[in-house]
Amino acid sequence: MDWDCTDIWPTQVVERLSDYWSSCAQLRSQLKLVAIKYPLSVEITPPGQDGTSGFNAIVTIMFPNIKAKALVSFIFDMDTFSSWPMSIGETKCEVEVSYGPIE
Repeated sequence: MDWDCTDIWPTQVVERLSDYWSSCAQLRSQLKLVAIKYPLSVEITPPGQDGTSGFNAIVTIMFPNIKAKALVSFIFDMDTFSSWPMSIGETKCEVEVSYGPIE
């Protein structure tokens, strides 16, 4: 999110805060839905060079038929979660296989 404070009006501030609040509320509700089916943990990431922080949503997925387990980390930086759900295509993820024959 790019903030230029030189030419901003109070209505624009309210509009941006409203968009941000809506993004956070949508993401929170979607993570709650994921947590119903899969164990979910959230880790705060340390601030980057720009001073902003983010978080990782880590989902544990079990594959009982093939006796496997994977940890899927969805990485949310400030730009991703502040423009959710429009930024769903830019969401980064990492997969760690704990055990079993999966890739």
